[in-house]
Amino acid sequence: MTPLIIAGAVLGAVSLFNLVLVFALIGRVRTLQEQLEARQDPDLPRPGDPIGRFEVTTTKGQVLSDASLAAETTLVGFFTPHCQPCEQVQAELSERPPALPLVAFIDGAHDEPDAVAVGERLSSIARVAYAGASDAVKRAFRTNGYPTLLRVENGQVAAAGYRLKDVLP
Repeated sequence: MTPLIIAGAVLGAVSLFNLVLVFALIGRVRTLQEQLEARQDPDLPRPGDPIGRFEVTTTKGQVLSDASLAAETTLVGFFTPHCQPCEQVQAELSERPPALPLVAFIDGAHDEPDAVAVGERLSSIARVAYAGASDAVKRAFRTNGYPTLLRVENGQVAAAGYRLKDVLP
């Protein structure tokens, strides 16, 4: 009978130790998850960053500048041809256009067929402009990847991300 009591006590102690380790592991995973969620992507502008100076003409002849974005809340998107994530965001925008005014900057020139195709796809829901490789627009918004989506409020970045859910209020 004594060996059975000792075995039960050892089993209980090991089980209790295992339970303590499981709770410690859960706590550590939660801490790491919070740190990961709080980390800002270095390729995206940070909320509060001001928009730099730029001026560009849209495909419909409208002049768009940093001053024109200072007066409204706008969703700004940067897209490039042959980019699967860009195409997914474009499809989502076409299916459910946002309530915010949309400005789409397309990587490429106005005479490149692939860039024009992307611009035409978005022209019904957005003001579209073409942004070349060394364009002032990219410097003004400090974008480094595609797609990049920004919610701009009062001339400043309010939210930045790669998906609509990252930037829409």
